[in-house]
Amino acid sequence: MGKDVIIACDFDSAEKTFAFLDQFTGKKPFVKIGMELFYAEGPSIVREIKKRGHKIFLDLKLHDIPNTVKKSMAVLSRLDVDMTNLHGDNCCVELKFTDGSMIAIDTIAVENEVAD
Repeated sequence: MGKDVIIACDFDSAEKTFAFLDQFTGKKPFVKIGMELFYAEGPSIVREIKKRGHKIFLDLKLHDIPNTVKKSMAVLSRLDVDMTNLHGDNCCVELKFTDGSMIAIDTIAVENEVAD
């Protein structure tokens, strides 16, 4: 089974992003959209890149109170991204919200700070 390489689209405009992505004439790469591009262009950049046939990792590093993260994830889920991330305190496998609902999280990587 082959592994996808994720190509970072660390640009500050749609114009620069599409100039870069248009160089891929064969298989469309899996791309990462980070905060800079998302904040500059908004959700429309995600929709357009998805429409062009790319898989998308939306790297917004959500980190806030649980209810805000839950509502943000609900909005982002409508963008049909293939992967997104959130940051949390401690090593959580699931987040339980005050209304009783939960989000299960598949842990990809955990970074812990070790005190000396």
